[in-house]
Amino acid sequence: MFPNMMTMMKLEASIFLNGVLYFLKKIPLVKKLFVSASYGFISMKRVLGYVSFVYQLLFSSLKSILLALVFLLLPMVFLGQGDPGRKPLTLVLFFYGLTRLFMPTLLELNKSKFILLKELKMEPVGYAKAFLLKKEGFKFLGRTLGFLLLTGVVMKSPLEALYISLLITGLGLGTEALHLFLYKKKRFLLEEHSISLIFLYLLLFGGGAALFYYGPSFDGGRILLHPVTGILVALVTFISIAYIRSYDYYMEALLAVTSYEKMEKMNNAMAEARVADVKLRESDYNLEEEKGKKSSEKEGYAYLHELFIRRHGRFFRKPIYVKSALVVGVFVILGFVKVFFEEDLFNTMATELTGSYTLFIFLMYMLSNSQRDTKAMFYN
Repeated sequence: MFPNMMTMMKLEASIFLNGVLYFLKKIPLVKKLFVSASYGFISMKRVLGYVSFVYQLLFSSLKSILLALVFLLLPMVFLGQGDPGRKPLTLVLFFYGLTRLFMPTLLELNKSKFILLKELKMEPVGYAKAFLLKKEGFKFLGRTLGFLLLTGVVMKSPLEALYISLLITGLGLGTEALHLFLYKKKRFLLEEHSISLIFLYLLLFGGGAALFYYGPSFDGGRILLHPVTGILVALVTFISIAYIRSYDYYMEALLAVTSYEKMEKMNNAMAEARVADVKLRESDYNLEEEKGKKSSEKEGYAYLHELFIRRHGRFFRKPIYVKSALVVGVFVILGFVKVFFEEDLFNTMATELTGSYTLFIFLMYMLSNSQRDTKAMFYN
């Protein structure tokens, strides 16, 4: 199990290092330093595979802390409005507990899983056990740290934070076992029902926030901290572990999840998403201008340049119009405020902005259209 886990970490470290090297090879000037660099670095990747244990532990902890801040602390600040009557454990129940029932990680497709099972031919049973130990272990450690940091705000004590984190881990193992059972009996894969899944997520997140805000009398902590809940989750955890250990359909289930057809479909979807904002319409391919005018008689590069500008005119014009209207609107509003409310507004703004002139670099970047234009030139 542990050798398989280390293989996963080495693969993830290799994918990360290859991505960094690919990125460096695309940067002007810098890429000249990496012209002869290959994607080997076997020794470095092997070392990074062992170091990645610490990295993934820290990254999982940081991610869990950020998730706790986003899903627990922010709703309390913006929805709770300081009302001590609202029960923050309601958010934990919905955002961490109930949503986990619809997040099976073992029976979902990702690149590293495809490589390990299809290309490296890792044994499915060993992969499944190592994957669950790694995934749930890191999640538990990170989530516990996040809950501990919110002790006194969301959790009443460190012991309560640890207990609830254990409950969620038990629910996670139960979720994995449930979906393995559903595949064995019904060949059911949740990722094949993406529309229903999105609806369920919206329902759970919206329902949790609505109960927290509009139903302060509802206390999710009564459910999470009730002794019956603890007993039931403990039973589910032990049964799930036993079922996962004795499951005899790993080969069929994991190979079905990582089929070549699904991987190709995922890659195609990712490729289409990259060019979605610069995708040409059918009318853009019309070589003649509107109103019956004939195409230009230019030749060579000049003709191709004119053709490109004509086809992509809306990509260049629309952002300019929108951002120009936004800038004009801001100045109109400022002028209105100056005339009717604050006569010395511009002088005050000039004084403040003089000390924050570096902000204009960010504003210039936000107003730039070069990223989309460059993408259009590259893909089209």
